[in-house]
Amino acid sequence: MHRAQMVSGAGGFKANMKPPSTARNLRTRPPAQEAARTTTAIDYAEQLMRHLTARAEDADQRGHPDLVLRYVLAHGRLFDRLTAEQPPRMARNACHQNSAVFSRRPGMIYVEGFALVAVPSLVAFEHAWCVDTDGRIHEVTWETPGLAYFGVPFDAEHVGHLLSARYPEHGLVRTCEAHLI
Repeated sequence: MHRAQMVSGAGGFKANMKPPSTARNLRTRPPAQEAARTTTAIDYAEQLMRHLTARAEDADQRGHPDLVLRYVLAHGRLFDRLTAEQPPRMARNACHQNSAVFSRRPGMIYVEGFALVAVPSLVAFEHAWCVDTDGRIHEVTWETPGLAYFGVPFDAEHVGHLLSARYPEHGLVRTCEAHLI
């Protein structure tokens, strides 16, 4: 069972809404590539998932569930491979806008969720980035990419519509928060 599925039912969380037609053309990693990942990448991915799960459980215990985090845990997926070519860096502290603009390029998919970074200790930040159809991360905001990423991919039509009509500085998942139970 996927780790996100294990925690999505905790604390009475229910998502009435399905993720908006997530990118159907996003390929999953072949088993040979899965085995080729380094132990370090696996460790960082596990640390990110433990951190997000603990954060969600802590919020539930305090009586204030983090619905955005729960949505990402229920519908997200792990991304841990960076693209070999360095994408252009865009405006600082504007990951949602940067990624929305970059996702207009052919083959790019907008993703929103959390990234694990070392600042100097390991911390998970809410973040947006792009992936290509092979699932490789294109980090267009941070100079130093994250160590592991977990998020929900959105289709281009949904990204363009919501980010132009609402609050792009807060991202797409926050615009869906009112629909979560």
